[in-house]
Amino acid sequence: MSGGTLFKFVRSMPEGLKPVAFLDLDGPILEVSVRHHRVYADIILRLGGTPMTREEYWHAKRGKVPDREILSRSGFSTPPAEYRSLKLAAIETADYLAHDRLQPKTQETLRRLAKQYRPVLVTLRQSREGLIAQLASFEIDGVFLAILSSPTGTTPGWETKCELIRGSGVQFDSSSFFAGDT
Repeated sequence: MSGGTLFKFVRSMPEGLKPVAFLDLDGPILEVSVRHHRVYADIILRLGGTPMTREEYWHAKRGKVPDREILSRSGFSTPPAEYRSLKLAAIETADYLAHDRLQPKTQETLRRLAKQYRPVLVTLRQSREGLIAQLASFEIDGVFLAILSSPTGTTPGWETKCELIRGSGVQFDSSSFFAGDT
């Protein structure tokens, strides 16, 4: 999120209310590179391509290499929209979510954070059922004041996260913050 964008949506907060810590899930809380690579590799293999290694793939994703180029490097010329459709259908299924892991010391950090802030999870996940089940499996579901997730079919991006926050009714001020991975 670019500097200052969040503060367009600042609301006044009642006296004595702790500030909010808006937290992104994938990256800051969960290590998701194995899941994302497996989905990519499985799709590429199913369609006859040769997937990159997890390190190569993750380096490309972090470098903001477009899907079209990643597909090309994988020996595959499917239109990115078709690939994204297949990816969306698989990425939040239980079989793939099982590959996620908590970042080190996450439970302890969230509990300490909750002493000074009101933690609110903000994620672009669209399967609310899968999200809640995963949070419960990691025993972090009870830490959050609210769990904000995207409705099915929502366009991914920081703008959607801002809309989730704006529509949540959670009161926050300039001492609140958003922790994401970008």
